Amino acid sequence: MQKAMDNNIQGIIFISLKFCDTVLYSFPFIRKEFARMKIPVLYLELEYNNFPEGQVKTRMQAFLEMI
Repeated sequence: MQKAMDNNIQGIIFISLKFCDTVLYSFPFIRKEFARMKIPVLYLELEYNNFPEGQVKTRMQAFLEMI
């Protein structure tokens, strides 16, 4: 979290594999901390063999326009 503040981060893109329980367990804490710092977070959950390129591209472009 400190590195985000030190480097003037304007947004976080968090990518995880679908059904990865360790990430799903820790992500609410991460999102809460960045929300407290007023840094927007985009969460992308992807399947290993099925990568929806168009959908991911659209979501990332919208997120970048938002910040």
